[in-house]
Amino acid sequence: MRPSFSQQVKAELAALTDKKRTGRAAECAALLCMCGNVSFSGVFAPSLSVFTENQAAAEKAFTLLQKTFKISVVSDVRDHPWGGQRKQYVLEASSPEEVRGLLCACGFSACASPDGPSLRGAPLPGDLLAGAAEKRSFLRGAFLAAGTVSDPRKGYRFEIVCPGRERAQQVRELFRACALDPRLADRRDKCVVYLKEGEDISDALGLIGAHRSLLDLENVRVLKEISGDVNRRVNCETANINKTVSAAVGQLEDIRLLEETGRLESLPESLREIAVLRQSMPDASLTELGEALSPPVGKSGVNHRLRKLKAAADEIRAKGGKRT
Repeated sequence: MRPSFSQQVKAELAALTDKKRTGRAAECAALLCMCGNVSFSGVFAPSLSVFTENQAAAEKAFTLLQKTFKISVVSDVRDHPWGGQRKQYVLEASSPEEVRGLLCACGFSACASPDGPSLRGAPLPGDLLAGAAEKRSFLRGAFLAAGTVSDPRKGYRFEIVCPGRERAQQVRELFRACALDPRLADRRDKCVVYLKEGEDISDALGLIGAHRSLLDLENVRVLKEISGDVNRRVNCETANINKTVSAAVGQLEDIRLLEETGRLESLPESLREIAVLRQSMPDASLTELGEALSPPVGKSGVNHRLRKLKAAADEIRAKGGKRT
């Protein structure tokens, strides 16, 4: 089965490796505070679990924990607690010393205490996210953990589902610091940070490092714009053709009425001439009719003569269509 556009983006992001340790720590911090949980088997014995439905996010979290922070991790794939065909990827670290070191490195040292906040409710690590590169790394991790982006062929929507409005507002502020201004929407007990303009989504993909997916999206945007422009032109031309045909039908009816009532013969030569020409060229535009006259007449001149024919026909209709 072909992967979705979201899966494509996440696979690309999961393959990226920050050169700076602070960038890797920021990305790990996002994964932890979006889908991590700390539990305690004793007062000072924290263990860590990370839950995600996305394989790419699980692989990235596993790599960061093992290679960057040297954490011993056990991974597992389970049936999703909500049932259905979905799977849940679970990473577990049970060494209290390693977990405390990880939480400290990612700016969540308060979460290592039973009296501290949960990972999903803890404030973001301000010192760690002071730099622009670290903000981008955090947003990349947040998208890996809880983001989706629609197939651009069907529509434009980029979103990150946060565990609450406070976390969503924090993520929104990070986007704002990077010159993007997403909106917020409550969704049951969660809050969504989202963008729905194609240009903004392109900027967001570039911001988090999904450059190949960005090019794919831009290609689709260009094709859609070209297709939309062609459709607009076709619709405009069709409307003009319909307008021309409708007008020509009315003009032919006027001329036929003038002929049947003998009124056409009494009209000036210029009007008789345009009447004959219209009958011989029923599909022609006003410009084409004018060019066929000798000498040629402009579009406004042709329109003036046809209006005179219509006025004469309307006068006959007002009298009941009788011969004058």
